[in-house]
Amino acid sequence: MLFVSFYLDIRKTNLKCSDILIIKIMGKIKLALYVGVGIATYQILKNSICYVRKDENVVIFDKFEGVRNIVYGEGFHFIYPWIQIPVYFKVSPSELSFAHKFSTKDSQGANIKLDITYRPVKNDLPKIYLSFGLDYGKRIIPSLGHEVVKEVIKNYSSAELDQDQILNKIKENLIPRASEFFITIDDIKITIENSA
Repeated sequence: MLFVSFYLDIRKTNLKCSDILIIKIMGKIKLALYVGVGIATYQILKNSICYVRKDENVVIFDKFEGVRNIVYGEGFHFIYPWIQIPVYFKVSPSELSFAHKFSTKDSQGANIKLDITYRPVKNDLPKIYLSFGLDYGKRIIPSLGHEVVKEVIKNYSSAELDQDQILNKIKENLIPRASEFFITIDDIKITIENSA
């Protein structure tokens, strides 16, 4: 029924078959244009909104200005699409463990394992990103820990290795050193095994 009325409407307006074909093509072009505009709008909106979760902070890398000195906390934030790129940092405490054999004052070996809980200083995230990147903890903590433990252990003989005393000395030295690299150390656990 609908086809018949369409056919009769065409006969009344004296449209040729080529005209009908052009109308159909124009309709498809119009549909493709709407779909294209919809996809472009979606991409612009998707790339201009940055969502930051509870345990994250974001540093913005701007293609013209470089790393911006602003840190964004939890929530939605607007950025310029394709010009500004969000760099997500985990700011909740992370744990890192490493072990090494150290020499004591009497040249005996001591196997020491450190478990360090750390987090970045939030306001210094742009400096951390510029200097060390996203894997700052894995790059800084083991070398700092190794250096500090080596300095502390060389002052004790294997008989003098008291876990609590060593732990306090390591905390005394490691926490200020880590703060030089914009890292806050929340907790340090130590395991000492004398190797004869």
